[in-house]
Amino acid sequence: VTANPGYEITKVTVTMGGVEVADAYDAATGKIAIAAVTGDLAIQVETVRVLKVTTELNHAALSIEITEVLGNQPYENTVTADAGYEVSKVTVTMGELLVLNAYNATTGKISIAAVTGDLTIQVETVAIDTSNLLVNGAFNRGETGWGKNGHFTAGSVENGALVVSTTKTSTGDAIFYQGMN
Repeated sequence: VTANPGYEITKVTVTMGGVEVADAYDAATGKIAIAAVTGDLAIQVETVRVLKVTTELNHAALSIEITEVLGNQPYENTVTADAGYEVSKVTVTMGELLVLNAYNATTGKISIAAVTGDLTIQVETVAIDTSNLLVNGAFNRGETGWGKNGHFTAGSVENGALVVSTTKTSTGDAIFYQGMN
């Protein structure tokens, strides 16, 4: 038994004389074998569409890199921006239709309850501008601060200067911080 192109076999049921024949189908070889036929045979094959997943990632990655997904199955993935970038826009289309609310910007997760068409995931990012990050005062590694549109976490202090390990700020932000010594 072989599935048509674009489909995958999910289940094969063989009955003989109205009774199911256990282990008659070998999924590894696709062959059906019955030692002795003693009645009418019925073979039922169930398939599911194999759908393509295409990604267009700009300075970003997905937690699971796959190129196919089974039809009518859920799809979940997490978007992560490369260092020095933040996600600005995620667009998900299924078939030719835009999937609204598939991406949660707070969690970074893409969730689709049941995939019914080929998926295209487009992730756009913007470089994080840290040129305006001026901090006066002393603070310790791991302490946090915030600006109008984001936050930073102190990575280390070298020669009295802040080395930022993570940042989400925008040009023109006034930076405030907590944990001053």
